[in-house]
Order: sequence, then C-alpha cells, then structure tokens
Amino acid sequence: MDIFCYSIFLIFLAACQSASYQNEKQPPEQAEATAKEENLEGKKVNEFTLTAKDIPWKLTSTKTIDAWTFNGPVPGQPIRVKQGEAVRVTLKNEINEPVSIHWHGVPLSNTEDGILGVTQDAVLPGEDYKYEFVAYTPGTYWYHSHQNGEEQLDKGLYGTFIVESEDDANYDRDYTLVLDESQSNPSEMQMGGNDEVDNDKQNEGKIENSDDMESMEGMEMNQNDKESEEENKGFPNKNGSNSMMEMDDMLL
Repeated sequence: MDIFCYSIFLIFLAACQSASYQNEKQPPEQAEATAKEENLEGKKVNEFTLTAKDIPWKLTSTKTIDAWTFNGPVPGQPIRVKQGEAVRVTLKNEINEPVSIHWHGVPLSNTEDGILGVTQDAVLPGEDYKYEFVAYTPGTYWYHSHQNGEEQLDKGLYGTFIVESEDDANYDRDYTLVLDESQSNPSEMQMGGNDEVDNDKQNEGKIENSDDMESMEGMEMNQNDKESEEENKGFPNKNGSNSMMEMDDMLL
C-alpha cells in the first residue's frame, strides 16, 4: 500500500490598513533583532527578481480585467527558502505608480521591511530596489506592496513567502492555498443603513462603533441588480458575493 503525505499551507490575505495593527509593539527580542542591518556573510543566498507589471487578467472566458502583478501571475511568484538561508530580492517597477515590498509577518531588519516613508523611499516607475535579509523564522507568510495597498493588493500585487523549517518532514506534495476577496463595487454595499466600519476603531477583532451591534441588523448588500453588474470593475459576482472560493466553475 502506498502512503502519500500532503502538506497544505493556507493563507488568508489581510492588508496592513489598520492603524492599531501598524502601531503594535514588537517583543523586546524581536525589536532588538530588527534594529540592525542584516548580515548575509556565510549564508546560502537565494536570489529572486520580482517585476511589478501590468497584465490582462482573464477571470473567465468572457471576463478580463487589468491587473498589476509580480512577474505575471496572480498571486505573484511564490518564494520558498530554507530556515537560516539568505534572501536577495530585486524589485523592478514597470507600472505607473510607486511600489514597495513588505514581508508580512516576517521578523527582519527594519531596513528591509518595505514601509514607505518609514524604512525606505518609494520605488518609483522605472526604478529598481534590492531587499536582503536572512530567513531566520520558519513559517507561511506573504509579501505585498505597501503603497496604496487598498488598490494595489486588489489588483494583484502580492504573493506567498514560505520559510521551511530545518527539520521539516518530507511530503510527496505541498499545496499553498491563497484565499482572497475583492470588493468589486463597494459603493453599493451598506451596513445597517449608512454605518461604515472604521479600521481605526477596531480592537482585538471587535468593532467599536458609536451605535450598538443592533445596527448590524438588516444589513443590505445591493450587488445583484443589473446596474451593479454594469458598474462592476472587479470580480464577477455570484449571488451577491465576491468570494473567489465560490467561483469554483471559473477559478478553481
């Protein structure tokens, strides 16, 4: 009897939009590690080039949208390295907006963190930028542009970054599954009348609003009418939902 081992990495995309998340303090040991520049001496160096570019993204046989990607596909090129190895990534910007790469959740030096206006200047159209760091901490991460994230992530500027543990088991096959949702027509979405979610008032997963949670009753999602379909600039809707996982006949 043949026995096959499978490993599935599951990534839920969440942009760095919340002010409370951005101001979260690092543990003392991590803060000390990220305060100094990376030292690649004596390390195996894995080199990658990520090019931000415009492409037509074919969602269905009849639906194509303009996308921004790293190296062509959405999500962008996957990056996989071993724990303790060095990573050298050259970012080339071929779109008409500034970009950067933020290594989401990866403990590394501040100099390589990709936060525009904080740890580096924006990578302008036509420019290159090089990131260098050591992947000390194994895990399943993702990378994305940190410039105008609401638009750039929605259009495809993200990818997976996996650091394999030194003692990882040998699997017959690894799968990386990325779950993403896109608001294709947010102007048509209403929550409890005209209430809006304020990211700055989120605290540990709780939405702190001036009204109580009863205002959530009667939520309206007016995305099924023909007018909404004609105005849709992103993903096609299915029964009013923008979940990519529901597009089994189109994407999966």
